[in-house]
Amino acid sequence: MKIIPAIFEEREIRRLYDEKTETWFFSVVDIIQVLTQQADFQAARKYWNKLKQRLGDEGSQLVTNCHRLKLPAEDGKMRVTDVANAETLLRLVQSVPSPKAEPIKLWLAKVGYERMANGCPLVNVYGLDRAAVLAALERHKVTHISATPSFYRLLLPMDRPLAHVRSVTLGGESADAWLLQKLAILFPQARLHNVYASTEAGTLLVADGDVFAISPGLEGKVMLRDGRIHVHHSLLGEFVQTGELPQEGAKSTKLDEWYDTGDVIEVVSETPLRFRIVARERDWVNVGGSKVNPHEVEAVLGEHPDVAQVRVLGRKNSVLGQILCAEVVCRNPAITEAELRSFAASRLQPFNIPRWIRFVDNIAQTRTGKVSRADDSPTPGLGEASGERRAES
Repeated sequence: MKIIPAIFEEREIRRLYDEKTETWFFSVVDIIQVLTQQADFQAARKYWNKLKQRLGDEGSQLVTNCHRLKLPAEDGKMRVTDVANAETLLRLVQSVPSPKAEPIKLWLAKVGYERMANGCPLVNVYGLDRAAVLAALERHKVTHISATPSFYRLLLPMDRPLAHVRSVTLGGESADAWLLQKLAILFPQARLHNVYASTEAGTLLVADGDVFAISPGLEGKVMLRDGRIHVHHSLLGEFVQTGELPQEGAKSTKLDEWYDTGDVIEVVSETPLRFRIVARERDWVNVGGSKVNPHEVEAVLGEHPDVAQVRVLGRKNSVLGQILCAEVVCRNPAITEAELRSFAASRLQPFNIPRWIRFVDNIAQTRTGKVSRADDSPTPGLGEASGERRAES
């Protein structure tokens, strides 16, 4: 293993690289020292020992996911200490109330997955357009890619396959079967990893396609109930267990043993249990009493060859309660709303077709590259004129 320290806000974090598994392991005490803002290393070590005991008593897998490896100590000698990979640490951070929690999580999400580079340069393509991204992937002969489905949709349609890519990881949003099929063609030599993770518990499930199973070791920790994914409290951070929820739509109480993620599923097979993740419950749009999954509509519109990106969401309407709206980035400026509506009508039920379509230069994204679900643009009334192209009623 190679020992290569990393720097967080001018503070050295000890870490080592396991070449066999292509994994970075970080000193847990060093991360605790950052979170607790302790100047004294021994004080941070004592804090971790107490936290480790409490997590162990609660049956948390965070402790069992830690390893004991040798790292250089303050006296210059190699000493055994607790280490963990980025996935474990991202969950562990949630158990330590700290103003440094969000900064260290963002830092871990970056440096903790440099393992994908395996000693080669890490190529940053965030914010680049399609042509620039594809050019960078080819120029640097990138072998491992990890991004949101929104990023991968930006790469389509493909000009030619990228055979040098070996691993493609998707996470943060729903990835439909159509997108996964296209990626299999674009990256013919790559293994696809479709990851289900949550802010509350970190990475939980990984699938090769869009159908998931509960991983060995998580039986009794992850369950499907009332059509949604529930996670046992032992996998969650402290702020969730105390009822201080990080995101809308999730449900838990201090006394509740199970945490409702709000992620809606569709069971594909009962024996063995297989399921698809459909959408987050709060994302559904109620159009005149009919519930619409915006991700399904986005997937259909995204199949149109002239559509580069699309966002579908609901907006308030005095008659229907909500109307379905779409924002579209086009590859071909000649495309019309009527064409898109006709394309959607051949694949969707009438209430699933956006009543209002707005053509935009780009789709709003969060800082992590997901499509933003915030309603941040005005909607003309259904009977009002608009300076923008709008779908016909």
